[in-house]
Amino acid sequence: MGPEDEPLLSGSLSDSQTLSRAGATVSVDPEQAASVTEATVDNGPSVTCRVCDNEIPLEGRTMNHVVRCGRCNEATPIRAAPPGKKYVRCPCHCLLICKASSSRIACPRENCRRVITLGPSGPVGTAIRAPAGTCRVQCCECQEIFMFNTLSNTAANCPHCRTSSSVGTRYKRTRALIHFIFVALFLSLSIGFTVSWIHSSTHGIAFIITTVVFYICAAIFFYKFVYYLRMKVSQVLAGTMSKVVLSEVNGYDGVVAKLEGRDAKTNPAVIYYCGDRTDGKSWCPDCVRSDEILTEVLEEIEEKKLLNRDIELITCFVGDRPTWKDPEHPARHNGITSIPTFVRYGGRTVSDPDVTAENIPEQKQALKVGPSTVPRQ
Repeated sequence: MGPEDEPLLSGSLSDSQTLSRAGATVSVDPEQAASVTEATVDNGPSVTCRVCDNEIPLEGRTMNHVVRCGRCNEATPIRAAPPGKKYVRCPCHCLLICKASSSRIACPRENCRRVITLGPSGPVGTAIRAPAGTCRVQCCECQEIFMFNTLSNTAANCPHCRTSSSVGTRYKRTRALIHFIFVALFLSLSIGFTVSWIHSSTHGIAFIITTVVFYICAAIFFYKFVYYLRMKVSQVLAGTMSKVVLSEVNGYDGVVAKLEGRDAKTNPAVIYYCGDRTDGKSWCPDCVRSDEILTEVLEEIEEKKLLNRDIELITCFVGDRPTWKDPEHPARHNGITSIPTFVRYGGRTVSDPDVTAENIPEQKQALKVGPSTVPRQ
C-alpha cells in the first residue's frame, strides 16, 4: 500500500492514544457503500456522491472500493469495506477506513484533526476536537500510525505493538541528561563517603548504610541513563494530507451560504469569481485564460505539496454575460467589479453580527486579484 497521501486510500488509522480534553460532540455513523445506478443506453453506471449529491460516473472504476467526486473532491464508497475494516465519515466530510474493532479513530486533515469515538453499544459515535499538541506518529517498531500528544512530555506507547519510544530525539536526550546528572551526583557522594570511611574508623553502621544507598541510587540512575540513551525514536508525520478542496456555487448568495459560520483561521478559503461556463469554457476571455493558469497552479501545488493545511477553492459563477453586465448584480454591489477575481476569505466568520453579505469582500485581510494580472492571449 502506498504512502498516506490520501485519507482513505492509504493504510488504516489507528486508535487514538489520548483524549484528555472534551469538546463539542457530533453524532457520526459508520458509512455504508452507496447504491450504484445501473447503466443506461446514454449513460454508464454511476453513483450519487454522499457529500454533494453529484452523480459520479463509474466507467472503468467499478472494481474500486471508493470513488472520488469531481465536484467536492470527497470519496464515496461503492463496495463494502475490506474484511475487518469499516468506513467512518468525519464531520469535515473526510471518509476514513479503520479496523472494525476500533473504538477511536482520528481524522488526518490538518484543519480538522477530530478524534472520533465509536460507542461499543452501537454504530453511532461522537467526534471531538483533538487536544492541542496532538499529532500523528509513526511507530519506530511496527510502522503503524497512532495519535500522540507531544505536550504530555512522556514516552509514547504504541497501541499496536506496545513499544515505548521517544517522539523525536528531544525527549530522550533531555531524560538521559537528567539521569546522567543524578548519576554523577550520587557517584560523587558515594566515592566521597567511601574515601572518608577508609581514612577513619569512627564511622558507625548508619554511615556505611548511607554509602551503600548512594551506590544503589547511582546504579539505578545509570541504568535509566542507558535506557533513555538507547530508546528508539518514533517520527511525527508531517501534514502531507493538505490539499486544495474544490467546490462550486452559483451567484454571490451561494458564496455567502458557503461561508456561513466558517472560521477562516482554521478553515481557509479562496473565492474565485468567474463567468458561467458553456461546454467547459467561460464566456469571458479573461476567465478562460485564468482557468488555464489556475489548473497549472493546482497541479504544481499537488505535485510539490506546497500547502501545510487544507484550503478550499470556491468557484462562484456570476452568471452569463447579460446577467453580469447588469449594474444591479449583487456581486457588483459588494465589491466585485470585474472578473476573474480572487478573494481570500479571512479574519472573521459570516455569522458575526458585523459581517454581512455586503462587506465580506471588503475585509482588510481579503486579497483581490483582478483581470489585469491575467495575461491575455
